[in-house]
Amino acid sequence: WRALEWTVRADIARGFVYSAGRDVTEQRETDEVLRQDEARLQAILDYSPSSIYVKDLQGRYLIVNRQWSRITGIPVAAGVGATDAEIWPAEAGSMAERERILLDGGVPQVSDEKIHTRMGARHFRISRFPLFDEGGSAYAIGAIATDITARTEAETTLAGRERLLATVLQASPDI
Repeated sequence: WRALEWTVRADIARGFVYSAGRDVTEQRETDEVLRQDEARLQAILDYSPSSIYVKDLQGRYLIVNRQWSRITGIPVAAGVGATDAEIWPAEAGSMAERERILLDGGVPQVSDEKIHTRMGARHFRISRFPLFDEGGSAYAIGAIATDITARTEAETTLAGRERLLATVLQASPDI
C-alpha cells in the first residue's frame, strides 16, 4: 500500500477533470514515527517522579511536567511562559546565577538546593544542562529536579546521633 495525496480540478465547461497525485508514503511513515516518539517522551514527562522542565534563555518555562506542577501548585498550562521570579521569588536570584554559570561553561551541573515549595521547604538534587541547536549555540536550559528531602533529613539525624555518641564517648572516662 502507498499513501497518495491528490489534487483535483474540474473543468465543467469542457467536461474534463484534471488531477495530479504524489506519493507521500515516506512522509506519513516519518510523521508516525515522530508521533510515537512524542508519545514516549510525553509519558516520561507525565510519569517521572522528578520535576522536569525546559526554560528559554530569557528564563521562561517552555516545558514543565506534572511533578513540577505538584511541587509548585501551578497547573502545567499556567507554568508555561512563567519565570522563576513569579514562581520562586526567594530563590530566583540564585537560580539565575546557576544558569548563567551553566551557560558560560556549557557543561551540565548537579547541585543540591533547598527550595521553598507549596509543601514547605524541600531539598532537591537538580541536574541542569544546556540544550544546543544544530549550530552549537545554547537555546534553552533543561533540568531534572529530584526531591531528596527524606534523605537529607535522615543524614542530618544520623549526623546528630554521631555527634551525640562522640560527645558521650569523650565524656566517659571508663571507656
